[in-house]
Amino acid sequence: MHRVGSAGNTTNSVRPRKEKRLTYVLSDADDTKHCAGINCLKVLKSTVSNGCDYLFTGSRDGTLKRWAISEDSATCSATFESHVDWVNDAVLAGDSTLVSCSSDTALKTWNCLSDGTCTKTLRQHSDYVTCLAAAEKNSNIVASGGLGGEVFIWDVEAALTPVSKSGDAMEDDCLNGVNGSTNSLPMTSLRTISSSNSISVHTTQGYVPIGAKGHKESVYALAMNDSGTRLVSGGIEKVVRVWDPRTGSKAMKLRGHTDNIRALLLDSTGRYCLSGSSDSMIRLWDLGMQRCVHSYAVHTDSVWALASTPTFSHVYSGGRDFSLYLTDLATRESLLLCQKEHPILQLALHDDSIWVATTDSSVHRWPAEAHNPQKVFKRGGSFLAGNLSFSRARVSLEGSIPVPVYKEPTLTIPGTSAIVQHEILNNRRHVLTKDTAGSVKLWEITRGIVIEDYGKVSFEERKEQLFEMVSIPAWFTVDTRLGSLSVHLDTPQCFSAEMYSADLNIVEKPEDDKVNLARETLKGLLAHWLAKRRQRLGSQASANGDVLSGKDIAPRSLAHSRVDVDGGAENDSMVYPPFEFSTVSPPSVVTEGSQGGPWRKKITDLDGSEDEKDFPWWCLDCVLNNRLPPRENTKCSFYLHPCEGSAFQILTQGKLSAPRILRIHKVVNYVVEKMVLDKPLDNVNTDGTFAPGLGGHLLHSVVGDGSFRSGVKPWQKLKPSIEILCNNQVLSPDMSLATVRAYIWKKPEDLILNYRLAQGRLAWLVVIEIMCLCKILGNTLILRGVHHFHASFYGWTLPSCRASLLVEIERFVMGGELTRKLKPRSRVRVQSVSGGDSKGLPSDSVQMHGASLIGEEEKNGVLIDRGIREKEKTGGRADAWNASLKCGVEKKCVKDVISSHLDVLWDDGYGTKTVKDYFEEAKEMIRPDGGPPRWFCPVECGQPLKDSPVLLFCPGLDGVGSALALHHKALGKVFEVRCLHIPVRDRTPFEGLVTIVEKTVRLEHASSPNKPIYLLGDSFGGCLVLAIAARNPEIDLVVILANPGDPVKMASVNIDHRLPRRLQIEQLFQNLIALLPCLSDLADIVPKDTLIWKLKLLKSAASYTNSRIHAVKAEVLVLSSGNDYMLPSGDEAQRLKSSLKNCTVRYFKDNGHTILLEDGVNLLTIIKGTGKYRRSRMINFVTDFVPPSMSEFKYGYDELVGLLSFATGSAMFSTLDDGKIVKGLHGVPNEGPVLFVGNHMLIGLEACSLVLELLRERNIMVRGVAHPVVLREREWVSSPEFSFSDWMKVMGAVPVTASNLFKLLSTKSHVLLYPGGARESLHHRGEEYRLFWPDQQEFVRMAARFGATIVPFGTVGEDDIAELVLDYNDLMKIPVLNDYIRNATSSSIRIRDKSKGEVANQELYLPGLLPKLPGRFYFLFGKPIATRGRKEEIVEDRENAKQLYLHIKSEVEGCIAYLLKKREEDPYRNIVDRTVYHALHSPLHEVPAFDP
Repeated sequence: MHRVGSAGNTTNSVRPRKEKRLTYVLSDADDTKHCAGINCLKVLKSTVSNGCDYLFTGSRDGTLKRWAISEDSATCSATFESHVDWVNDAVLAGDSTLVSCSSDTALKTWNCLSDGTCTKTLRQHSDYVTCLAAAEKNSNIVASGGLGGEVFIWDVEAALTPVSKSGDAMEDDCLNGVNGSTNSLPMTSLRTISSSNSISVHTTQGYVPIGAKGHKESVYALAMNDSGTRLVSGGIEKVVRVWDPRTGSKAMKLRGHTDNIRALLLDSTGRYCLSGSSDSMIRLWDLGMQRCVHSYAVHTDSVWALASTPTFSHVYSGGRDFSLYLTDLATRESLLLCQKEHPILQLALHDDSIWVATTDSSVHRWPAEAHNPQKVFKRGGSFLAGNLSFSRARVSLEGSIPVPVYKEPTLTIPGTSAIVQHEILNNRRHVLTKDTAGSVKLWEITRGIVIEDYGKVSFEERKEQLFEMVSIPAWFTVDTRLGSLSVHLDTPQCFSAEMYSADLNIVEKPEDDKVNLARETLKGLLAHWLAKRRQRLGSQASANGDVLSGKDIAPRSLAHSRVDVDGGAENDSMVYPPFEFSTVSPPSVVTEGSQGGPWRKKITDLDGSEDEKDFPWWCLDCVLNNRLPPRENTKCSFYLHPCEGSAFQILTQGKLSAPRILRIHKVVNYVVEKMVLDKPLDNVNTDGTFAPGLGGHLLHSVVGDGSFRSGVKPWQKLKPSIEILCNNQVLSPDMSLATVRAYIWKKPEDLILNYRLAQGRLAWLVVIEIMCLCKILGNTLILRGVHHFHASFYGWTLPSCRASLLVEIERFVMGGELTRKLKPRSRVRVQSVSGGDSKGLPSDSVQMHGASLIGEEEKNGVLIDRGIREKEKTGGRADAWNASLKCGVEKKCVKDVISSHLDVLWDDGYGTKTVKDYFEEAKEMIRPDGGPPRWFCPVECGQPLKDSPVLLFCPGLDGVGSALALHHKALGKVFEVRCLHIPVRDRTPFEGLVTIVEKTVRLEHASSPNKPIYLLGDSFGGCLVLAIAARNPEIDLVVILANPGDPVKMASVNIDHRLPRRLQIEQLFQNLIALLPCLSDLADIVPKDTLIWKLKLLKSAASYTNSRIHAVKAEVLVLSSGNDYMLPSGDEAQRLKSSLKNCTVRYFKDNGHTILLEDGVNLLTIIKGTGKYRRSRMINFVTDFVPPSMSEFKYGYDELVGLLSFATGSAMFSTLDDGKIVKGLHGVPNEGPVLFVGNHMLIGLEACSLVLELLRERNIMVRGVAHPVVLREREWVSSPEFSFSDWMKVMGAVPVTASNLFKLLSTKSHVLLYPGGARESLHHRGEEYRLFWPDQQEFVRMAARFGATIVPFGTVGEDDIAELVLDYNDLMKIPVLNDYIRNATSSSIRIRDKSKGEVANQELYLPGLLPKLPGRFYFLFGKPIATRGRKEEIVEDRENAKQLYLHIKSEVEGCIAYLLKKREEDPYRNIVDRTVYHALHSPLHEVPAFDP
């Protein structure tokens, strides 16, 4: 069975919480149906003729139900609700007592003919109770076993007998009616009973059962004979233990099974025993002879359930293979009765029928002929069961597949679909769920109802549609282990979330009143209990809804709480609409008080008698006394400053403080209030805008709700428009401070907000430049010799004119004159800085990369010039200002929220542009304009991701700045790209260019000191960026140098290398023809006089840089070409590597001088592969990871591992949640975090195929954790090329460290882990498919901490690819070579120094392989193992973690064994057969494999 965490606080938890938890379980389904798998069945036959038979079912939803059975129907007549976790088993003790056990570690007794009353709770187990056994003829005896390895024998009659107690010394038996009579037993020592007449023991402390001691591991199955004289048990130890239940003494131990024992049966005499195991075998034991007399190989997977005919001549068996078999124990003849869609968990015979329970919530009745099973065999289709293994059983079938005798059940008791996936939305009131039927629903947890049923839609797409940019503290947690939503409230965290009543649409409260979500939810949840409590105490509810004073609550609550001043006392008892729970499908409360242990009950069944012994004290203190426990600070500290260059400001007194839920519109009101109250209204313009220089004294240092509750004042009618900004982003008025801090600020320091006049009020200032340049009303306005002041707008510095002119221009713009007069064909005057002739150009002809100034303005509104404009310090030089019009590339002002991540296989645009496009753009940009060097942002770059660093590109000798044309789209996704354009006639000396670039670098560093700045230099630009790095060693810089082409390489950029060679040559020829005219235009791009100047500039640049190169401390990446016939770039790369402290070189032997314009060089891929991409001072392998693009995936899949993929023909199989193995990867969970754990083949051959196949088939990005030596830089290689280890980084591989695994799982990543590590991948001869796992379960505990799903997998096939002829032991016998291996091992990073034995053996060597005719790789992903909700159970309890660790290891071994067996059935295992198949079918067809 699967281990799950308990819903409540048990008294046996390893590390109990300081305060008890309150949980409520929601359900919108019919209460008469189960909503999770059925773990147990029990039939109660009527003792009177024509009486009603009953079927009892126990479910993983935590409840039991009683069904009245007739010939053709089943009616739910009672629900037994008290367990707080899975019900694992149930037995009948006598005619009216039902005993159940649960994962909550308790046994409960019930009056099975009542309406569901629990009569006693028995607590003795330390872990989940998994199984029960009862003696039919001795109704008092019941045995229980659990995961703690304990087996207890109970005398039910004695256990139910009341025990005398005094005062408060004993715990309550009845819990005031909460869960019936309950007895929390003390953990005293167990006593053995020798009397054969009674097994009960009474002490002054109460009843203590007999303990059968001997199991060291978990117990999964029990069985007892009719008289109660013999008990058998089995579990993880793979042995059957036999006990005398009267004394608890061991009788014998039977060995034979090779895996866990999951089911046991004893005949009525106790002579024969049947056992079912996870090894797929059924064994018949003769306990008198103490040996196994028969083995039955019938099933293909684990046997989980057994039931025998009354004469013990035939056995019914079911299990993980979904099949129900009937086997004749004497003749070994077997028959497949039926096949289910889910694994079978339990069987129960009922006359001539059999009830079958599965992991589904429905129960089915099938024909069984239990009194005459030979009637079934007469139908034919039987086979002879094997006696050795499943393979022998299949041989006995002679290749035939059994056909089920029955197709449909005779009766079905339907259940409802269990919730299997959930997501808490950001508003912290709604939860999105998906059930087993694929239905997606939206729940409002403060009302416990479904508010939207979306039907069968994509869960992920719906989740994205419902995303809201809001930040509310996580005040509750949710799990779905019971098949429904369980909402957990823990104090004091649950009281951390507040909202304004207006946001909750509570009309009964003032809109600015704060509402505590947990308090109001508790009031709504316990409203029925409060009403019953008033009735019991005889008090009358007042007309205004006052609550009871609560003085009857224990005084201890007063010492641990404080009075919450929010909300009026007169409304304390009112339940507001957003917190009204349904009474049609009421939730159940799961909690515990000071006595008795956890309990569960529907809120409508609470009778008002429950008090602090039943409820947590903090819960009652909140509901009755309106008091909340001390909480963390709910205030948010922030600074409020004017924007840089703002024309006005208010005076503040430093740090401000306000509630976290305060909306930005209230901060706007605060700014406006201070502006107006601190200055006379005369300073307000007639249109409501504020004159510059407004200021005043800050009246309040705390911005609270009270600051904004005053009525409408005269100044408010003016409605001055103020914008609040954070990180240069305009904030929505509806945002809260918490939202701004979480999504915009994203820093631990105090929040910094800036204010300014709204864009609408400054828009006319932006139009000044256009008005002064465009022909309007027949006049060209040139501003000369006017006074100046500066208005700031998105970083622009705009000259202005006299106040009278400003007023006139504003009237002109606001009056709509501009809209009517400004035509698309208006002309723009452009004058050179040197005072040359001006000429008029049509405005739509002033373009940069196709972006027309007027054309774009008409379509998209305001255009932003990203260039840096030189401020005029003397006079109003219209010439320089007009010339600045062409500085930079105009960019649209987009309003979309900037994305924070890239999708997997995103389009990087690589290969869509060629060098021909570069020449065309260069010809357009090279035209002389007389302007200075300037920065521009290429339009193709688009909007970068959030927090992307800046990349400044310094061009080569051409000076155009477009040499990144092939890389714009890719780089623009992860960098804020700016390119330096040096006009063709510009003669700025090298020192001047250094000053221009340095100024930009320092400005960027000042605005974002914690982000690196990337400097990319192409040939001559390399000298420029190295000089900047040498002059600014204190700034975090990453320098990339590309040697400054080979026309053939340029023409090869967009050629598909998968085409036949003939077509590649033909396409290359056509590209060269198209390229020739462009090459002839190179002289136009760089005229002769300019080229002479640039060569002189290059000489001075080299001299300047070489004299300062020793001062460079920045990271440097050098891209060196092997066919550079213009400059000796290879030698230069080696010189730089030896001269610079932190220099990495990548050598491209087939590329030429213009490496950035040539094929095979994707600049972003190189940056990622060399580990140079980061967003902060230190690289974070998780948050700085950029997913592979489609072009990178194609190269990796086709070129990098294409040959290996073709040779190995990987066949992928996975296991669905119901245990069914299918072809493909449909069983792999799509939602993270997911941890793949499996075995390494020789030298890790399987890893590439695994990662790429998951990416190709499921679009899942798997992050592999690899040995650090695989990813480290190859310092010993003089000219390192872009290697396979670099590609591993591109595909997401990270060094295997605990911190990296922690970060990956915390971000819900899919992680690939090989516990065997280097020892497994570099194994010795004869060790194929052997696991070398350390004796540490840390990855299990890490996965449980984040609720990750663990997917064990196995892979085989290395022995079909190559033979290991020289292993480590052989190589160490060879002189010289052994010294090399020792040195390589000693110098490598040791990651298992503390381990001992084989797993500590981490010698690194390259084995000697003898290739074979390739076979095939096979992958099997096992059934996903969920750890969500099991954090405390696994993280805190190392023993539980160890058990899960061993289970995972066992699953991996099982996957390997399965594949080794099944690959023999693959007709295409050989590469020859696969090649023939490819030749006869379409390339899109996947080669088949064996049927799973």
